[in-house]
Amino acid sequence: MSTGSGIHAGHRQRMKERFLAGGLEGFSDHEVLELILFYAIPRRDVNELSHKLVERFGSFRAVFDADFEDLCAVDGIGENAAILIKLMSESFRKYALSDGCDIMLYDNLQKVGEYAVKLYIGVSVEKLYALLFDNKMMLLDTVMLGEGAVNSVHVSVRTIAEKALKKDASSIILLHNHPNGMPYPSEDDKRFSLYLKDLLANFDITLIDHIIVSGRYYRPVFEGEIGENRFAAPKKFSYGEKILPTGIRICEPKAASDIPYKGNCE
Repeated sequence: MSTGSGIHAGHRQRMKERFLAGGLEGFSDHEVLELILFYAIPRRDVNELSHKLVERFGSFRAVFDADFEDLCAVDGIGENAAILIKLMSESFRKYALSDGCDIMLYDNLQKVGEYAVKLYIGVSVEKLYALLFDNKMMLLDTVMLGEGAVNSVHVSVRTIAEKALKKDASSIILLHNHPNGMPYPSEDDKRFSLYLKDLLANFDITLIDHIIVSGRYYRPVFEGEIGENRFAAPKKFSYGEKILPTGIRICEPKAASDIPYKGNCE
């Protein structure tokens, strides 16, 4: 249907004026998607399509987290619309990360955890990153090591060590995500982390911790075994969910001796 005929005549212009007058305040999820789709699908009513996207993927956030191929598979979403949605998702991520650019000293778990959560905005597959630090916990670089489950990422310890030494890094924090679950470390996560810690020690590089991220939640694998000894301002954790001022949540361990355990951070 043309945007200039029938019940939708002038609808797009009114939506734009509404946004310019008050931002997205009062917009429903499908209305935000509709507004975005105006710029990818210029001559067709996209109201029904915006509803279809939310129904297909389950939530507003899940639309932006969806794979490009899955978006293209939705009837009515062409390549341009799918690219625009993924561009928005990556823009959110870049915007969030830029907020931490002035924070170079990562001397406690909260700072690292918040950065990790931002790094995985819109990421729908498992990715393994290494944060490289000097001996004062100044962040030197963020390096993606690979995609897939931790135990299937084919990155040699020598490669990780070379990346760290190239930046004169003395310590590393690993990050990886669980896109479809909670950030509880698996037995493979724990074994891999301890194995890598021992091997990196041969290069005089300390693996401080390995942080698992899922959505707005994050959790360390070592649970104080390394982190509390390394961070300048260690915390004593207790079970449960702690909601930070930013809205990011940390699933907090009680003690290293409690591994494995069943947390209640839902």
